[in-house]
Amino acid sequence: MATLQQVFYVLQRMKDVRFEKIFKSVSELEKGMRFVLIYLSLNKQDVYASSISEEMGISRARVGMLLQKMSNKGFISKT
Repeated sequence: MATLQQVFYVLQRMKDVRFEKIFKSVSELEKGMRFVLIYLSLNKQDVYASSISEEMGISRARVGMLLQKMSNKGFISKT
């Protein structure tokens, strides 16, 4: 499992290094979690589950479950 420190490292380095190289070192993150972390890092405004749902092409309920899982692991915080 990726630690919170590893997640912060990934977010800090996303602009400098190619995504594929970073995610090889944080292989425990699922594809959906990777997408959400990238999406959040690229959007400076408030991000809603509905916008993530549209970008991913999956239901809002499924995104909600993914966000809850990420929140429980400490990867994100919802406000």
